[in-house]
Amino acid sequence: MAQPSEPTMTGPVLPVGVEISPASLAMQVKGVGLNAASRTVILNHTASDVPVQIAPDTTGYFLWPSGTFTAPARRGLPITVMFEGSHTPGSYRTSVRIVAGQGAEVTVPVIVAVSASGPDK
Repeated sequence: MAQPSEPTMTGPVLPVGVEISPASLAMQVKGVGLNAASRTVILNHTASDVPVQIAPDTTGYFLWPSGTFTAPARRGLPITVMFEGSHTPGSYRTSVRIVAGQGAEVTVPVIVAVSASGPDK
């Protein structure tokens, strides 16, 4: 049995006072060739700026800012995820890979459902 002082959480851990919200993104696109966007935010509740590294998309269907950024103290760093469209209907998935401060890499899963029909008129 775990003692109260032992960590019971599994998986990657962000630095204390830093969170990502929402922790996953889902989009629906009505028609092929159309774009969509959604946003997640790295929230920094601490009194100090936190360096953040964001890896680029590797699928070719998505676009978001990548590189080294700063999550300002007591504020948020928004990340807009763009789905660049597709030629066929289906489900498209990726993950935004983020390292905040000295924390472990965390991922924000992204899924887009593309239907064959166009937008409602």
